[in-house]
Formats: sequence, structure tokens, C-alpha cells
Amino acid sequence: MALNLYCGILMAISFAVLCKGNVRRDRLTVTFGKFSPLPLTARQAVQEGWKGDANCRNGPSANFFRGNRYVRYDDNTTKILYDCWGRVAGIQTTIEPTSDFPTQYNYGPWHRNADGTITATAYFRNPNRICSCRCHSKKAPPVGDRLWIQLGDITGRKSTNKFMVVPLNKKKIANTPWVEGKCVSAMGVHYHYNISKDFDCNYAFPVFLIANKYNGDVHGFGWGVPVVVNSPRWEHPAPELFARSIKEENIPSCILKYKAVSVQHIYFVDPLKITCF
Repeated sequence: MALNLYCGILMAISFAVLCKGNVRRDRLTVTFGKFSPLPLTARQAVQEGWKGDANCRNGPSANFFRGNRYVRYDDNTTKILYDCWGRVAGIQTTIEPTSDFPTQYNYGPWHRNADGTITATAYFRNPNRICSCRCHSKKAPPVGDRLWIQLGDITGRKSTNKFMVVPLNKKKIANTPWVEGKCVSAMGVHYHYNISKDFDCNYAFPVFLIANKYNGDVHGFGWGVPVVVNSPRWEHPAPELFARSIKEENIPSCILKYKAVSVQHIYFVDPLKITCF
């Protein structure tokens, strides 16, 4: 009884705070142009042919991340994480590193796997609760309430200092290293991390944000890497085209020297309703 009352109060407070001025996340869609919808529940994922390859039952000592993980068509570049209630809780990408990427300066988000590949993880719910089924609210946003990028191994530990907590509104982004870029229709206003004209691309953070031009709310994000990612769920713009998401005065010259760029836009809202007029 006491636990139920506690959970009810906690969820009511959280929901009230989250709904005030924030984007209503109602979907998870990837890939600009294709706009492929991803399943919001584990049950839906199974129905659509996704298969689990790691789960909460393995315990925190077994996985370097939190959640029940699903993959489809053996495409490791896009894996979905669900919490113990079956709700979407995060997303992962696994790619092949090269001799030039990642560097010692931007390795933070990447976990090296036994097969030599590297994985980056983003969470939409508190990772410390994803595998704990104590509290549940039917009113909770279907795609979570946050965007946290994992920055280290959390195997066997409950931690808050191993994540980058991403600000979710233009006002909160102000006075942070996120640099406002250009708005692109069906994407939004881009924000890149700590870039400048004389930026050293060896320090490039592999995550960018996309936000609503009018209210400043972050309605998605993306992975961006200077390597070829062979997947139909990824985009492959020329370096000069990718640079168009950055204001001219902030475009690092090193970006234009990239041999390749691979990007994946990840949306929490309908991308076809994102305008820049």
C-alpha cells in the first residue's frame, strides 16, 4: 500500500513536470527521407520481426548498458532498448571502427565489444530504473522524458555520472557547449557539440540535436560519424552537404576534408510536420 502510494505520487509529479512546455513524444522514427517507424513496445517489436539479443535478466554485471535489447535483420547499427514493462527506453548503434575513428579524444560514448565493433547508447528513460519494475504509469510519455548519452561502462553499478544529460529546450541549451546551427525542413534546427571554425575534428562528438524552430524544444537527435556505415537505416551525405546543417561562421574546415560521413536522424515527432518557414 505504501509503495503504491509512493509510486502514484512520484509518477504524478513527474508527469506534471514533463508535460509543461515539452515536446509530446509520440513515436520513434529513424532515417531522413525514409522516415522508418520503430516499434514503441517490445510486444510490437516481436510482431514486426525484431529479436531479443540481451535482456535485464542477464543482470547489471553482464551488460554494459541497461534494458532489454532487440535487433532486426541482424542490422546492429540500429538496436532498440525496452524497459521491463516493455516500453521503449533507448536506442543503440554498433559500427565498425577505423584506424582514424574514434580517436582518443572522442572515445567517451563508445563501448568496445569483444568482436572489435563499437557501440554508442542513448536513453529516453532513467537507465537506473529501466530494469526495475517498481513503478509504472500509464500516463508516462510513450517515448520517455529525457535524452541521456552513455559515456562509460555501467556494468554492475548504479550511476549518474556516466551519462551526458542533454538539455531539451533552447533556453536550457544556452550557455552550454551545444552550438546552434541551421534549420532544415523535416529535420529542424541542428545543434552540434562544441564546434567552431578552427575546431579539431579529432574531438568531434558523434551526437547532434534537432529542435523545433519556433518553441526551441528538442524533438530528436542523431548519430554522426566520419566513416561509412553500411545500413539502409543510415544516411550518407557528402561532407559538404552535412556541413550545411552548421552556420557558415562555425563550419570546421576539417569536416570538409572527411572522406565519408554517415548520419542517422532519430525523431520523437512526425518529421513531415517539421518546418523552417
